[in-house]
Amino acid sequence: MRAWQLDDCSIDRLSVVERPQPRPGRGQVLVRLRAASLNYRDLLMIQGLYNPKRPGGQVALSDGAGEVIAVGPGVTRVKPGDRVCGAFCQKWVSGTPTREKLRATLGGPLDGMLAEQGLKPAAGAKLPYELPAANFARAVDEGPHLAALAAWFAAGAELLEALRKKHKRFKPGPGPIRCWPHHFDIATVIELEDPKKKNARSIGIGLSPGDDYYAQPYFYLSPYPRPDTESLPELPAGGRWHTREFFGAVVTGVDMLAHADPRAGLLGVLDAAFAESVKRLGSRP
Repeated sequence: MRAWQLDDCSIDRLSVVERPQPRPGRGQVLVRLRAASLNYRDLLMIQGLYNPKRPGGQVALSDGAGEVIAVGPGVTRVKPGDRVCGAFCQKWVSGTPTREKLRATLGGPLDGMLAEQGLKPAAGAKLPYELPAANFARAVDEGPHLAALAAWFAAGAELLEALRKKHKRFKPGPGPIRCWPHHFDIATVIELEDPKKKNARSIGIGLSPGDDYYAQPYFYLSPYPRPDTESLPELPAGGRWHTREFFGAVVTGVDMLAHADPRAGLLGVLDAAFAESVKRLGSRP
């Protein structure tokens, strides 16, 4: 059974290892991992900044979800086939937490979720939605895909930084470039008024690696609150207005790369969409 194990506080000591096949004991379930998430805490654990005194040898990551494939004696709450997610504080299910309960956490000091299979108490929450199957990632398999994705993010970060500088005249102005974990976008939000104000006007500009809307990387510019979308002007070549569920201007990777100068073409669309969004939001520098 493969697992990502952190032997010391260094990214260089994070490696795939073979572990014995786990078997559930009393009150335990065996979970096959289907998805795992990356949290800032996980990075701090790897860097040795969260708990530098912890021993090495733990499976990494504090969040994950999967499917129950076996249960131990006394388990009645879940059964094989149920979709579940791990509880970060393994001993704190309800009630007032204690110091002891808060110390029993996934990804350090307890084994985390980044393993093909893992033993967990039978108190994990059931998932109310379908969880698509995913192959256990290996560097040899995913390397080319990750390299392509890294290139998109690097180009996106450079362009977003340029846009932040361009729109500093707006106050309070652009925020930092962040990775938004619910979609793994990188984006900046340009505040057009005090963000503490109800429905404060803003414009988000970002890069998505691809999602249910577009199965490829795409740049977007989205004003908030959603303005009137009647009689939208045509955007420069490669741009389109997206109106389903969220509103904004979108440039897909394919459309951007069709330009003789992809960066200039993309900026042309985003500048036109920004001007139109400011106009519809009724804001000015």
